[in-house]
Amino acid sequence: MLKRLVMALCMALLLAGCGYVSGVRQSDDMSYVEFTGNWTDATVQFDQLKPFKLEYVIDQSSDTGKMVRPYLKYGLSPGRHVITVTRDGELLLHRVVFLGDHQTMEVIVP
Repeated sequence: MLKRLVMALCMALLLAGCGYVSGVRQSDDMSYVEFTGNWTDATVQFDQLKPFKLEYVIDQSSDTGKMVRPYLKYGLSPGRHVITVTRDGELLLHRVVFLGDHQTMEVIVP
């Protein structure tokens, strides 16, 4: 009798461990703007946010500190955005863009 009870308990635990797990995995809604071209000393402003300078990303893991990316990529929410690029007070680019979900748009700075 005890042997059957232990066997039934083991079977119940074995079957309980094989449960089906379901769910939906949803990533963050994010789009990207990638700057290429002549963006040295350029300042960018997205919508009405605070302007910032475009700069190279430095590889901290290497001893030489080489520049590792010839472009910059910034994350934005999907939708309509106004991108303004200036250099030394001169307007280089003023563009209205529509970004889709998980889309990367290249902006070439003149």
